[in-house]
Amino acid sequence: MHLKSARYKRRWRVPGVKILAWGGILSLVLLWAGGHGLAQKASHKSAAPPPTVLSKAVICEGIENQRPVNAGWVFSVKNQKIYCLTTFEDIENTQFILHRWYFRDNPVATFRLALQPPIWSTYSSLQIRDMDKGPWRVAITDTGGQQIQELRFSVTE
Repeated sequence: MHLKSARYKRRWRVPGVKILAWGGILSLVLLWAGGHGLAQKASHKSAAPPPTVLSKAVICEGIENQRPVNAGWVFSVKNQKIYCLTTFEDIENTQFILHRWYFRDNPVATFRLALQPPIWSTYSSLQIRDMDKGPWRVAITDTGGQQIQELRFSVTE
């Protein structure tokens, strides 16, 4: 028995072996823990921020005190101007949206509008003329082109 324990002790007395064994185990533990932590950090960074909420989108004849006047879907050409009013909530950082106006599915105008935290209303408008009678739409999108909502309306006599 004395010989076995001596051999055992001698085996661990080889310079650097004990240090290498513990160093290897420690490295594996740190590698596993570090990799696991990096994976969590990476998934946290790749998670999209909470979406900005569109709480109101209307087409109207005017805006007074940040409120729509005569909102609807059919407008007379006599009004001469039409507005698209949007209100967003849960805005974390300054960002931009687009109001893309289309007449008979042909692009007419694009407005880049800023949104400020935490709640923001913004609008765009167009002058309408007698030749602008017919179907219209406004696509509300983010700057990446992702459509948030589409509003359809008509201009008549």
